[in-house]
Amino acid sequence: MILRHALARLRAAPMFTIFSIVSLAAGVAVTTAVYSIVDTVLNGDLGVADPDRVAVVATTGVAPDQSGTISDADFDGLRPAQTSFASLSASAVIFPAIATSGQAEIVAGEAVDGAYFATLGVGARTGRLILPADEATASRVAVISEELWRLRFGSETGVVGRTIRINGQSFEIVG
Repeated sequence: MILRHALARLRAAPMFTIFSIVSLAAGVAVTTAVYSIVDTVLNGDLGVADPDRVAVVATTGVAPDQSGTISDADFDGLRPAQTSFASLSASAVIFPAIATSGQAEIVAGEAVDGAYFATLGVGARTGRLILPADEATASRVAVISEELWRLRFGSETGVVGRTIRINGQSFEIVG
């Protein structure tokens, strides 16, 4: 009954009906276009092999919009206990002082475990990545970003094997 009444009203006012349909279509088109642009900008290629198969697991922090950290012991207990993921890895955002050739600067980076790169399915442009064996032996190794490689090392091909200082500690660049 209500639907029949609504259709009768739409037939009685054809200009209103056309305007309504065009307005709705334009709204949907604009919303879709804006979402596509925002999605491309914010969720661009992260370099991850299967980004739709990656999940971030975090604890809640003090404030609702903050994520917290878990201890190494808790993470080591979580890894064998979980059954939902093919791989589980740990990382923490850090802002260390990087020193190369006498120059030091604070950069954004990540401290990662040996399974990090394999979990994300990414590779190294040159050299290798950090491996579980590096973690097991507590090797002081580092993988630098392409941006750091270009800006600080002038895209030198022989950068692998060189030493950098991160927060005053020596690390070998492996990739």
